[in-house]
Amino acid sequence: MKELAQLNSSHDVFIVLIDSAFAFELPSVSAGWIEAFDVETGRSKVMSRGALRTLSARTRTWQDQVAQMAKDNDLDVLRIGVDELQTTIAPQRIHCERRLRKAA
Repeated sequence: MKELAQLNSSHDVFIVLIDSAFAFELPSVSAGWIEAFDVETGRSKVMSRGALRTLSARTRTWQDQVAQMAKDNDLDVLRIGVDELQTTIAPQRIHCERRLRKAA
């Protein structure tokens, strides 16, 4: 984050967080073990039902920590979720806010 903050003095830098925590909010399952497949790495992992339930909260906590680190380094953060309207409007909103801030 510090390196990005340094770039922010001469470039327009902001952090985009894609909120993927929803991907782990699955309905309760009756099986004791679940096999999950990571499409990015191509690897599978077997985990307990309890471990699966914690992934959403762990993901949100990690994203909150990244957002706080960015803010601590005076970087703007754009969080995008699955809401299509928000995904369309959010980049335009942050662009306008940043232009107004620089003009002031």
